[in-house]
Amino acid sequence: MYLIEWFAWQEHIAGKRRAPLSGGKPMGGGKRLRKRLEEDEQRREELNAQRHNEAYLTGPVYACNDTYLEMRCGAFEHLRGMTTLISLVCVGFLSFYLYLTLLDTVLDPKDFDFWDIPFSIFTGCFSIGGFYLYFRYLFRFQLLESFTTRHLLIRFNRVTRQVYLHRPKCCGGVIVMPWEGIHHDFPGSSAPMEISWDRQDGEYGFPVTVAMVGRPVDRIEDHYALWEYIRRYMDEGGLQAVRPPLGFSMQGPWPWVAFMPQFEGLGLFFRGMSPLLWWLFVILFPAYMVLGLGHWISLLLCWKPRWPKEIREAGLPGKPAPKITMIDDYPPKIMEQLKANAYRWKAPPPEPEEMKLENTRIDKNTN
Repeated sequence: MYLIEWFAWQEHIAGKRRAPLSGGKPMGGGKRLRKRLEEDEQRREELNAQRHNEAYLTGPVYACNDTYLEMRCGAFEHLRGMTTLISLVCVGFLSFYLYLTLLDTVLDPKDFDFWDIPFSIFTGCFSIGGFYLYFRYLFRFQLLESFTTRHLLIRFNRVTRQVYLHRPKCCGGVIVMPWEGIHHDFPGSSAPMEISWDRQDGEYGFPVTVAMVGRPVDRIEDHYALWEYIRRYMDEGGLQAVRPPLGFSMQGPWPWVAFMPQFEGLGLFFRGMSPLLWWLFVILFPAYMVLGLGHWISLLLCWKPRWPKEIREAGLPGKPAPKITMIDDYPPKIMEQLKANAYRWKAPPPEPEEMKLENTRIDKNTN
């Protein structure tokens, strides 16, 4: 489900500045969640203090050769299918009421009498009004996991020194970003690794772009290992510097592709789980299966993502590197909206005190 990417893109092209979802206040959580976040932060500081020597892949990998490394991108993959199930229930319920109306008025007119008139009017108006509200306000969210590309992709090309993001047009479309200047962050366990770009080159660079790479992991060390693998692949010689993947994930709408993400990142909760929670998981297991069924249906309603020709040929001998995506590459209407909102991602000028501290630091380094 491409909810985060959709919200981020809507924020970039919105007419008004939106308030944070949490109202600027830290979001609460249970004791166990806060304890886990504190442990992740402590472990992150320890790993930042020392160079992480392990390098391995943790997420679904679709291709890897001496030219590029392609992986799954995006968050909330384990929740994909929920919107599809809700849509199926809504459409099925409204279709049933519409069928009752047609049954009384058209399909079986002989048994139609005066008392059926108010019932038919009510069911007909209810069905038509329900379909209008669904397609007017809710169908847009269904398009975030159905009737669109089957997965979000990210491709690291070590020859052109570029990173390509494959997203639907409603989430920003396919863009080309530079490898230099990339930032990485580790949100913690049970979440994918986060990479971002904060570009400010020229008058109108590009909005802050964030991508979630791979799958949710059980340990914070897995984030560091994945980033180290990507860094070595891009900076130290491709497959000569890292271990090649043991296998590749499938992009087809196979059932196991839909059911496996439901259990990604749950290893942390399984470790040390009390017998009561184990029984709770057994009780909720059918719900996981139902969600996986919705995931599978959404995959069947999607198509395999396909890169533009210039990106497919990027890195081949004699082929030029794709142009880095800028705001001016978008249609005029979206370009105007992005330029009007440029103040949101441009860094404010430093305060005089900050400039003084920065100049002092530079002088010390120079001496």
